[in-house]
Amino acid sequence: MFQTILSNILKRYSFQDLSLHYGVNLPDPHVNAALVKKANSQTAINGNYYELSNKNKFAKQSGEIASATLLNEDKAIVFKGRLGLLARLIAWLMSFVHAFMKKITDFFTNLLPKVPENFKKIAEILITVIITLLSVPFMILGIIANAFQMITKSRGGAAGMLLGIFTALLFFIFQMVMLLLGLIISPVVNKVVDSMLDTHYIKKMVIGYFTLQNNFNGTIVLSNNMVSTTQYEVRKNLLGSEKLYVVIQEGDEQASLADKYFWSFLIPYYFVNRQTIFVTNIENQHYFENIYN
Repeated sequence: MFQTILSNILKRYSFQDLSLHYGVNLPDPHVNAALVKKANSQTAINGNYYELSNKNKFAKQSGEIASATLLNEDKAIVFKGRLGLLARLIAWLMSFVHAFMKKITDFFTNLLPKVPENFKKIAEILITVIITLLSVPFMILGIIANAFQMITKSRGGAAGMLLGIFTALLFFIFQMVMLLLGLIISPVVNKVVDSMLDTHYIKKMVIGYFTLQNNFNGTIVLSNNMVSTTQYEVRKNLLGSEKLYVVIQEGDEQASLADKYFWSFLIPYYFVNRQTIFVTNIENQHYFENIYN
């Protein structure tokens, strides 16, 4: 259901429209894609990367091996991780799905003005039904991919793996129920979405889509649009050596228990805040200090 509502909003409103409507400076996906290409020719800093969504304090983790490219003129950091085979496959699959569905949506959007005025209402309903039916298999693939990610990110040995499988199963059931509800409301979704645009949870989902969706096959772009603070902490690792934790915070709101354990689980892209943590050598701190000023 939520995915159907989100798709409808993204089809009818540009990110500029939504930035103005919600009073935030949402990241531009096209600009961020260009920053990824630019970062490929720049010198990178080695370290480890991880992120926490809808959490109030960051946890000390080693993270995945990654590099950070600082684009000072663009006020952005491009993180490039070393993804495993499964993670690369999931990232490629999701990129393919988004690109394919965008082409389908653009095709029908460009076709609609050519339909005679007397048949436009019928054409709009037919197009909505066709796009919805075409998107169902890809939505299911996305749900399965996210469930696999939950399992592969589980920590704590066998017990953690079992918990991850149980959580992934609940997630799959929830998302399938939401998908079915979305199919039910899809014929009338245009009539109800505008009235829901300012609903707290819909707003969080739309903002989260643009904030959390800057993943280009494992390369993450963090522009200054949503960044609120950047902090630095020095902590010791298991071997006793000190490491610098660069903690980049997006969003000022505190996540409630419902945000962390219910709404984040139920609503795709649900966003209250995000912390991006890059673990590197202490002497690299000065490179990060003025990136978002």
